[in-house]
Amino acid sequence: MIAVSIVHGGPAPHFLSKNLVNYMIGNPSFSATVEDVKDEEIGKVLQQVLEAESEECLQNVILQNSTMLQTAGCLRGVKTCEKQAFLEEYLKWYIIDRNHSAIQRP
Repeated sequence: MIAVSIVHGGPAPHFLSKNLVNYMIGNPSFSATVEDVKDEEIGKVLQQVLEAESEECLQNVILQNSTMLQTAGCLRGVKTCEKQAFLEEYLKWYIIDRNHSAIQRP
């Protein structure tokens, strides 16, 4: 039923991320925010990255959560001016890339 609704331009299911549904129907737009992450622990880490005011603070948050960021392929040094792009990269992995194999199943 979900596939038929999406194919015919009907309403998207409300239990999937808007960005994930857009990806599934071939719309490449991506505009996720930290609020789109429902996992509280991951959301806290991403919020800390967003709120880091100095590069030292930002690097500390990244190092403290290196396992989470390494799993996503995002572990690297980040300057404060790059943190928005860094967050977008993680969010894209969290919402789309980690679910890619499930999306591609017939």
